[in-house]
Amino acid sequence: MIRACASFGLLGLLLAAPAQAEQYWTSTRIVQIGAVAEDLDYPHYSDVIYIGVADREWLPETCRKMPGLLARASDTALLLLAKAAFEHGRPVVIKADDQGKIGEYCRFFQITDEAP
Repeated sequence: MIRACASFGLLGLLLAAPAQAEQYWTSTRIVQIGAVAEDLDYPHYSDVIYIGVADREWLPETCRKMPGLLARASDTALLLLAKAAFEHGRPVVIKADDQGKIGEYCRFFQITDEAP
């Protein structure tokens, strides 16, 4: 009886554990950048940074259906790096995941500038 309860307890923990998001990354160029402070029609798209990237083949299919990636505008470091890379046409490594969505867009969470 104790063994069965322990098994059910472990099963409960496994079922309650959140699924891990896959992470995807590549070196690319940012070809568009934008920001939305407040969108009254689509509030989940408020306070976001939008980037369009030169290629999207590296992203999972669920992320390729939208034209770009989003992050929260409160992530100031991401905004500053994205803006500088866009302005200077420099390649960056961008990391995104397929479960951290903002609305229908996949979320990017890291930018690494590859400038020499």
